[in-house]
Amino acid sequence: MFSSNAHTEGFLGPSRVAPRALRRSMLGMTTSFISGLLLASVWAVPVPLLLLLAGGAVLGSLWLRSAGWATTALHVAVAVTGMAFLQLEQRTPAPSDVARRITDGGERVFLTAVVTDDPMELVTDRGETGWQFPVRIQAEQRGGRWQSASGRALVRWMPGPGGGVVRFGQRWMLEGPAFRDAEQPGQATRLRIQVRGPEAVYVDAGHGGWLRTRCLAGRRACADLLARGIEWDPDAVGVMRGFMLGYREELPDRAQRAFSRTGTL
Repeated sequence: MFSSNAHTEGFLGPSRVAPRALRRSMLGMTTSFISGLLLASVWAVPVPLLLLLAGGAVLGSLWLRSAGWATTALHVAVAVTGMAFLQLEQRTPAPSDVARRITDGGERVFLTAVVTDDPMELVTDRGETGWQFPVRIQAEQRGGRWQSASGRALVRWMPGPGGGVVRFGQRWMLEGPAFRDAEQPGQATRLRIQVRGPEAVYVDAGHGGWLRTRCLAGRRACADLLARGIEWDPDAVGVMRGFMLGYREELPDRAQRAFSRTGTL
């Protein structure tokens, strides 16, 4: 007796094989993004135009009925997004960027800045506790007057007696010597600022955004889970958190140098 599936075909519909263009989507998307990076390195296009084109390609992928053309439009959107990403990374710093005028290491600056990521608690060999955290510069005091400013900085603050707590989204007034980070190709120059004791003054909070605040809270919870059972090995904890959660500042100096030389970071 011959078997038949005629009684189920009406309910399940004819089986369809995914078009070849839709297979291994992650590999195709990655290739498209890399292609966009390479194209942006030889062809400069205004970022607003690239974003407009990427948005049009995404809408086209939703509107087109052919799976092949829809997939092609989506790959174009990814490639154009890669171009926009590289253009933004390589853009010239704004005239208000504080790092543009810092030439001699150790020049003192007086800034207002917002904490842009999770602070990292520090413990020195002498038992002092402190904080290290990235900030987005908003204003700078020069000649006794405050003026609008921009740029990024990594702050190292040793509060001294009485301590202090730093959280994401807080705004602080910071004073101390500033040093320029070694410039990396395609990255904006960042300052390193050394702050001690009362040179850091808390202003207010609530500058981080609701969604990012919740995401960072989840990341902190994951960081605590990763450290369980290996608390005795801070280097291993730093590597785990650095690669899995993006806490690169916790990587040991030796690991940072090794990964930088090999292009991992």
